[in-house]
Amino acid sequence: MFRVATPALLLLAAASAFASDTASVSVKALLVPQKARERYADGEKRLAKHDAEGARKKFEEAVALAPEYAAAWNALGVIASDTAAAEADFRRAIACDPENLDAMLNLGALLLKTGRAEDAFPYNRRVAMELPNDALAQAQLGMNLYQLGKLPEAERALLTAKRIDPAHPSKPQLFLAEIYARRGEKARAAAELEELLALRPEPQLAWTIEGAIARLR
Repeated sequence: MFRVATPALLLLAAASAFASDTASVSVKALLVPQKARERYADGEKRLAKHDAEGARKKFEEAVALAPEYAAAWNALGVIASDTAAAEADFRRAIACDPENLDAMLNLGALLLKTGRAEDAFPYNRRVAMELPNDALAQAQLGMNLYQLGKLPEAERALLTAKRIDPAHPSKPQLFLAEIYARRGEKARAAAELEELLALRPEPQLAWTIEGAIARLR
């Protein structure tokens, strides 16, 4: 459902995924009443069974019991039916808990998806600084920097993401290939695409990647 801006070189099918529980538990999260925690846990179970409506109901019950329950607001944002509702939920989660990195990462992804790279940058930068060994956080920062035209900085973040997890679903190689192609470094661009194809030979992208490699060679 969600993705970031598409590079000119390749059709990017899915570059970013929403986080659900990557950050450490904050002090505020520990103060949530047990009943609200139980509703949230029930919602997670329902979501795991692909019951989005049932999950939404439980998350809504959780925030009714605990209006400052940031994790539940973040979960509501993840399953929201439209981007405006998702953005409102993510922002509510951050307002409830300014240390909630999951909500920051998700809001950063949503803002990128809706073409607001400048607005997304503070969130993506903060999460990347707090989670230096998280591949998604580093890749998303790289994509944000790419959209802002800061290619050297984008390259560093994307290379970090690739070092952490070369086969990460965010596919940092796609943006690295675009950066190198823009510089006229066709061999390096092709090498990134070949690496991605070897790591993630997904049929829906393989033909596009193979065609791009052929043009670069």
